Amino acid sequence: MVIRAVHIELAYDLSGVSFLQAYRRFIARRGIPSIIFSDNATNFQFGAKIIKKLSDQTWCTQEVQEWIVHKGTQWKFTTPRNPRKGGAWERMIGVVKNALKRSVGKKLLDHVELATLFIELEAMVNSRPLTYQSDGEPLRAIRPIDFLIPYAPAEINFANIGDDSDYEEEMSREKGLKNMREINKKLNKFWDFWKSQYLLSLRERGEKIGKNTGKEPQVGEVVIVEEDLPRPLWKLARIIDLIRGRDGIIRTVKLNILGKIFKRSITQIFPLELSSEQQLLKFDNLRIEI
Repeated sequence: MVIRAVHIELAYDLSGVSFLQAYRRFIARRGIPSIIFSDNATNFQFGAKIIKKLSDQTWCTQEVQEWIVHKGTQWKFTTPRNPRKGGAWERMIGVVKNALKRSVGKKLLDHVELATLFIELEAMVNSRPLTYQSDGEPLRAIRPIDFLIPYAPAEINFANIGDDSDYEEEMSREKGLKNMREINKKLNKFWDFWKSQYLLSLRERGEKIGKNTGKEPQVGEVVIVEEDLPRPLWKLARIIDLIRGRDGIIRTVKLNILGKIFKRSITQIFPLELSSEQQLLKFDNLRIEI
């Protein structure tokens, strides 16, 4: 929750055993969580009971068992039939699930295709800008993925694969390339829908804060600019002037984008997920305190 990263894990079914296998994969890649938040699904309740009794289990190392027994992993369940209690993480899950349904539709994917898609979607979502690092120019976004893979580059795009004469496959080359292109189409669909829903959630959150506090966009504030960019790229800009209409309402802003000045409608800019008032950033050792 601190770095707001998303981890997507493919489970065989909704059983408690499948959950525990997914949990094992999670701690092997991400480490042992200090707190787990979840709804009241029976597989989660089963998992919580098992984790509390890890001293009797043999599937994890002695070090892991001792850590959990002595330090403890707290499991916190939301109020039954009240998903809003999940707050930020429930909203992010909802946006990702809706975008996934839109991108895949009714098409059936095999296990390998689905696992590949999930991991690439995870990287895409974790490449969203949370805030920025420098007060100077150019602005550098700080993303959830930077805390997992520091300074990770943008993803590899497989859209143009197929022209390399050195690429040979003993099995079906065309089938492999077709599979890659199909996955790429789904990723593009996911990106388009997820980005629009994520920006909408930022706007709604900003409007709610503004309504409660009277806060308006400020000169010097860094914002996301809505642009038609390839996944998973985002454009950041700094507000340098506010242009009000005759009614006194801000309708247009002047932005500094990579040293150039542009005018944009107020509807084309979005607040960052973490604003300067909400955070105390410590980028040393990739730590962030909220």
